[in-house]
Amino acid sequence: MKILILLLLITISIAHASTSRQIYKDVVLGEIQATFVRDYNVSQQYFGPVQKGPTKKIVKKKELPNLKPEPNLSPTPDLSPRPKRRIKRGLIGLDDEDDENDGWLGKKGKGKKKKGLIEDNDFTPEPIKLNKRTVKGIIQPNKNITPKRNDWTSKKLRDLNKWQKTSKEETNKWYQDKAKILNRWKKANKVFKKNLPSYKKNLVNFESFGGHSLNGDRSNTLNTTVVGKNFVTIPHAFFSNVNDQGRRPTCAAFAATRALEISLAQNGTERKLSEQYFYYASKPRCQSSPCSKKGSWALNAFNKSKSSLIPDLPLEKDCPYKKQSKSGNETQVPLRNGCFQGQHKVTKFTKAQSLMAIIKQLDNGAPIVSAFKLSPNFYSNKGVVLYKDSRKSEKMNSHASGHAVLLIGYMKIPKSLNEGNICFLTANSWGTGWGKGGHACLSEKWVKNYRFPIPFLAVNSVR
Repeated sequence: MKILILLLLITISIAHASTSRQIYKDVVLGEIQATFVRDYNVSQQYFGPVQKGPTKKIVKKKELPNLKPEPNLSPTPDLSPRPKRRIKRGLIGLDDEDDENDGWLGKKGKGKKKKGLIEDNDFTPEPIKLNKRTVKGIIQPNKNITPKRNDWTSKKLRDLNKWQKTSKEETNKWYQDKAKILNRWKKANKVFKKNLPSYKKNLVNFESFGGHSLNGDRSNTLNTTVVGKNFVTIPHAFFSNVNDQGRRPTCAAFAATRALEISLAQNGTERKLSEQYFYYASKPRCQSSPCSKKGSWALNAFNKSKSSLIPDLPLEKDCPYKKQSKSGNETQVPLRNGCFQGQHKVTKFTKAQSLMAIIKQLDNGAPIVSAFKLSPNFYSNKGVVLYKDSRKSEKMNSHASGHAVLLIGYMKIPKSLNEGNICFLTANSWGTGWGKGGHACLSEKWVKNYRFPIPFLAVNSVR
């Protein structure tokens, strides 16, 4: 019995988490689209009803008739005697509403009564006495209609009432959850602004970490006319809030670790992996002794994990991340013993050089670790980063080198913006105060101009 109760609680918890993640995803994408509409004059109809959430207006189902009576409907029929009227000769039982020419049997008379006909004033009907009970077949105009009969009409009415109530509750819950999410992002944005100088200070130069450079002219390599769907997101991209790297140059480790976690979640395993260990694994020269060189790229750690005979990636709880840096000891060695209790390993990753290759990997559900030189509009944005905004008022920071983020999908944008056909949905590692809940969309033109000339890394499988 206890086991069944436990399984039921787990099932309910998973269902609730799934709903919360869907709302989180809806709000992120909806807010990014809202920025395009509000700040860049993009028509709301361009995006369509993609991420608008439930509508506040409850629309009745077409197959259900309107069974609710009008407020002034009388519960009893009008049985008062009809007024006297002059009978026309040759007519049979004309009503007040009937046409006088209907049923005409002969010529008009001069007021003589025809034998065999009963005139309206020959008798007066006695009024029918009705008790106070409900007359069968008439729905009373009560405020709360709760029919108990099992006829077709009553069943449909109950279904309609239930559907309206459920829809209203779901709609209200959706908007309440959205308000809570936006309020959390607003508070997190204040923290982000205070920490922004540290984030800028910890940008790194990825080219110095080796790897294969792109062949040929970069602009030609990335030229594309891809038009995706309205938007594409990889499965489980929004399974958790984005994390905060703090005051350390560990952006690549955070992007790569999140990619590994998403890949695991796609296979039904939700785990929080250790950024502390991944940063250490990315810097082979800083493992046996302390070093002062800042930053890393994910390629070394991916190769090490893939070639390992046993799982080498530990969980966060066994090797917790420390947000504060140690001067002269970037990897903070020696690491605790739990950092070497591996639980998972990389089994496949792919180098994506061209934009077409990146699109293909995203279509296949692979998160992609990417690296960019940052423009001023990247630091403070409302979920949209365009090339035309990158040089409006400021120049590139003289000390800034680059930053790693995770690509999790793409969204179609209007050609009128002159920013390409799509923007890339991105998860950052500066907390939920950056962009929209830690996410933004980088336009195709911005990506072409500010990406590092190194292959991006798509995570295909982890076990």
